[in-house]
Amino acid sequence: MFFTTVLPVMLFACVDGTSVKAQSVNHFADSFKSIDYDFPEITVNINENPSPGFIFISNFPLSAGVNYTPYLMILKPDGTPWFYREMSAGLNLDFKLQPNGVYTYFDYDAKKFYALDTATFMVVDSFACSSNYTGDEHELRILDNGNYLLLANDIREMNLTGIVPGGKPNARVISFVIQEINPDGEVVFEWNTLDHFQITDATEGIDLTGFVVDWVHCNAIEVDYDGNLLLSSRYLDEITKIDRNTGEIIWRMGGKMCENNQFRFINDSTADFFGFSHQHAIRRLPNGHITLLDNGNLKNPQFSRAVEYELDEENKTATLVWQFRHNPDIYTNSMGYVQRLENGNTIIGWGENENAVAVSEVTPGGEVVYEMSLPEKQYSYRAYKFNILHTGINEAVANDDALELFPNPVRNELNIRYRIERPGDVSLTVYPVSGRIAQVIINKYMSPGFYQMKINREDIEGSGIHYVQLRTRFRNVIKKVILLEN
Repeated sequence: MFFTTVLPVMLFACVDGTSVKAQSVNHFADSFKSIDYDFPEITVNINENPSPGFIFISNFPLSAGVNYTPYLMILKPDGTPWFYREMSAGLNLDFKLQPNGVYTYFDYDAKKFYALDTATFMVVDSFACSSNYTGDEHELRILDNGNYLLLANDIREMNLTGIVPGGKPNARVISFVIQEINPDGEVVFEWNTLDHFQITDATEGIDLTGFVVDWVHCNAIEVDYDGNLLLSSRYLDEITKIDRNTGEIIWRMGGKMCENNQFRFINDSTADFFGFSHQHAIRRLPNGHITLLDNGNLKNPQFSRAVEYELDEENKTATLVWQFRHNPDIYTNSMGYVQRLENGNTIIGWGENENAVAVSEVTPGGEVVYEMSLPEKQYSYRAYKFNILHTGINEAVANDDALELFPNPVRNELNIRYRIERPGDVSLTVYPVSGRIAQVIINKYMSPGFYQMKINREDIEGSGIHYVQLRTRFRNVIKKVILLEN
């Protein structure tokens, strides 16, 4: 089923001074007749009682000449958009819900992640690596303590003539860095692949003789059950466990082509190949198992699958306890993701493939209960499902006295009184309960103090229930106000 909706275009200002071309937020797609003419056609091939939730994806091509418009999308099971936003940057990746309740995505042009408020979908924060490195799109993990983990590129000119046969004396070598950064922007943990791996650890097929050498290509970080880190390095065919206190490597695990594999794989061989190849999306499950997408680039024949391993870290064994291989086979040359849902089903984002399948949901028994596709030659780096509900305003937030509105209801003039406790970027926004059009009243750097302003009723679009949101880096206050007809 393909459903369309038309919404007005606005320019939303960001807290860091940049701007994002944005569609107005739509929570009730069925109430509109058509969407933008250039919204990608979403094809739902299978929809047989999947788990509740919404699909998070973003579309882009990998080849020139493909006519497309980039969008962030939250899709209902029938493929209709619950939310969508047209983006000015051509490549936006890893659109997802973070544990702290914000949506984040990576802007490839800006080389940083942006966070969207889940009530207004305004850009409220950004996350970037330290200035020593270049921002990388593969991973952002916001932690419970407010810190965040991300990957960065360390690009250096190096003489590889004595390291790699045929290596260039002036190669631009791309290494990867893990950074953990606290809310004040301080780097509290840093780990560089160049300090712990050898460039010659790269698997076959990785060109180490060019002028640009991408030799490790990390694509996922997981905080392990013991607080240490798991790192996925695609071009090493390796998952590495890293001591978060010392930075030392605890163990290295990979498939047949991994140069430093320490594990024995049980019940996991195809022809003469064991384990995984060029993998994505390492994640630790609550039961202690790990899941990942085995892209299978170095296998013959090539095919991709979702896998789940039980690890014995003391005896170094990895036992395959579950896998899903599509019928017919799907080969994901690059990208992809595996997400285990609460009901035991698994979401698989198939990344770049020739089968035109973007997302599958499968049961523990391997039954495909949901499958959808993007237009031909458009892909999504990852795909997620989150069981989100737009449930309104949290009472604890609504009762915060940092924001006061009066009179309420409003017929002629709305008085807004608010308090800023720390200097920083401040936004004040008014939006209706439907979420369709947000009006930005203030978006600027402000000093601490008490402030009051008045807004004429005729300057606020619409009537009925509206919300007023005060947002700073340290506070998010939302109050309800009723606007009477003029």
